Amino acid sequence: MNQPVSDINDFYEVHTVLANRIAEWEEQLHKKGLQAGFSKGVLEGREKGLEQGLEQGLEQGLEEGRIEGEQLIIFRQLSKKFGDLPDWAQGRLQKATPAQLEQWADQLLFVDTLEKVFDV
Repeated sequence: MNQPVSDINDFYEVHTVLANRIAEWEEQLHKKGLQAGFSKGVLEGREKGLEQGLEQGLEQGLEEGRIEGEQLIIFRQLSKKFGDLPDWAQGRLQKATPAQLEQWADQLLFVDTLEKVFDV
């Protein structure tokens, strides 16, 4: 069975065109896959960053709230024991570290002057 040469050439041409088209499709799919992966990665990164930011913000807010609560309690106790607090004592309370607040809370129980509370 002899096929004409033109049919064989047409077959090779069709084969070549189809092979090129398949290669183009594969490249397009690959690019779309990369784009989808990149988009997914960006979205996951944003979500993770937001989650971490919220967690850190919550922790920081809780710590600040705890410090403010300690400052308020010590302020009230000092005011009840020594009367109105001078500006310097209020300033010390506002700038105090958690460790200082703890020391002053203990110290105020055993001293007889305001100045001695802060002499720790």
